[in-house]
Amino acid sequence: MAQKDLTTIIEKGGLKNKIETWLSEVLFVIYSSGKVGTFTLKKTLFESGITQVHAHSLIRTYKGLYFLENLKISRSDKIKYYYLSFLKRLKLILLKVFRKEINILCGVRDPFSRTISAFFEQGDFIDKEFKNFNQNKLINLFHKHRSIAGSIDWFEIEFKKALGINIFNYQFDSTKGFQIIREGKFNIFLFRIDKLDNIQEELSQFIGAEKLSLTRDNTNASSEEYKTFMKNYKYSKSDVSYIKNSIFFQHFWDKNDRESIISRWS
Repeated sequence: MAQKDLTTIIEKGGLKNKIETWLSEVLFVIYSSGKVGTFTLKKTLFESGITQVHAHSLIRTYKGLYFLENLKISRSDKIKYYYLSFLKRLKLILLKVFRKEINILCGVRDPFSRTISAFFEQGDFIDKEFKNFNQNKLINLFHKHRSIAGSIDWFEIEFKKALGINIFNYQFDSTKGFQIIREGKFNIFLFRIDKLDNIQEELSQFIGAEKLSLTRDNTNASSEEYKTFMKNYKYSKSDVSYIKNSIFFQHFWDKNDRESIISRWS
């Protein structure tokens, strides 16, 4: 989060406005690791007049969170992130205490493509000249800064810790591509991004709106370097094994899907 965002929170009542939004009568929390179609949902709900907030974390903030690793963070930035993390936890407490129901929209994406997309999304955190780098430079930086863990461990290190819900206790139907979980105050619509076009009716019913028309948003789509990287990059055997054996990958994709995805990326 940029310094001007912190100034807004402190000086212009940003925190008050955020809390009022989180405590509004009808609210949907778009909550995921990022690069899983959630900006498409954000734009769609916004254009439909539905109150929503968008978060990759409800408990912490720092540069590259769940997107990148091994970034240099200054001492002043660390202090800022500690403060912003405190505000996130405060909002989460208010959410749990004052809301009768908490509606969550949460997407997932295959870890191979998601890890690459996350790397390109926040590449400027690595180097301001990131967009001008060739493929060899990008591959070297990818190996150093990518976050595979951010793609496959998010539900365990973020979602479960914040909400107290272990989604792996609920069987996911990979054919339908979505699942509704109701636990305590939480109503959770969990979906696979590659199935989103096919489940618009179910999503609309969950939200309580007429059939939604998805408004696409893909900030990486116009980058030729991104397209080339996505087309040509192959993961190492150790990376494939790490992802293949993760509970995340095995939970959301059946055997045939897993084999097809692995064949694409190895």
